[in-house]
Amino acid sequence: MIVTKWVDYSNKHGFSYQLSTEDIGVLFNNGTTVLRLADAEEFWYISYDDREGWVASHYLLSEKPRELSRHLEVVDFFAKYMKANLSRVSTFGREEYHKDDVFLRRYTRYKPFVMFELSDGTFQFNFKDHHKMAISDGGKLVTYISPSHESTTYPLVEVLKYGEIPGYPESNFREKLTLIKEGLKQKSTIVTVD
Repeated sequence: MIVTKWVDYSNKHGFSYQLSTEDIGVLFNNGTTVLRLADAEEFWYISYDDREGWVASHYLLSEKPRELSRHLEVVDFFAKYMKANLSRVSTFGREEYHKDDVFLRRYTRYKPFVMFELSDGTFQFNFKDHHKMAISDGGKLVTYISPSHESTTYPLVEVLKYGEIPGYPESNFREKLTLIKEGLKQKSTIVTVD
């Protein structure tokens, strides 16, 4: 699973994103998330509690709490904006099956890339040169997405063995691997906005 579209509007509301499942989420500036499911009239409200960790509440759209109405309006606004103005970053089709609904835990911007941390443990790196890489399955898989939106997934051990993404020498894998390592080292210092 990857982030296929995103809009950083953190100067007002937060960070909006679409996943390869087509679910739409907004990580609000206060650290909460609303994740609207693409295949159901349902959504999740997710917050972080220092004692309990991530706390997720599931709702039907028809029974949404009044206090979350504005949050859903923001999600709908971003969903329309992304559909009208942004292209998908990969050739991945809609994922029909996923065990758990996944959300964006954190994101951070560095000069050479943006790093996304998803709740399923995936780390995605969108580089300035429009190459993208996602490390998933507990670090066992790497998904590469070219600037022309072609995507391929390999065992990370295979990519490390050859020192490049097979068939994509222009990906500059070794250089990007250095950046990925630095981003993961910095991960512990990433702070969500309170």
